[in-house]
Amino acid sequence: MATLYTHKDRNILKTWLFMVMFFAVVIGVGWAVSWYYRNTAILYVAVAFSVFMNVLSYWYSDTIVLRMAGARPV
Repeated sequence: MATLYTHKDRNILKTWLFMVMFFAVVIGVGWAVSWYYRNTAILYVAVAFSVFMNVLSYWYSDTIVLRMAGARPV
């Protein structure tokens, strides 16, 4: 039987998997584009972008979702 703790653990695992997948995809695309154009600056920008977006989404995801939903304090 699933408990609150197993749900929490599963959600934490999914969060980390999504963050790692986003990191890998953005860096992979950045690497491919930088390889095609022979410009390593593109890869550095992709790494910085993926780190910035992961940190931003981790720390401010609750605020982002509440604003998207139009939630107001009661």
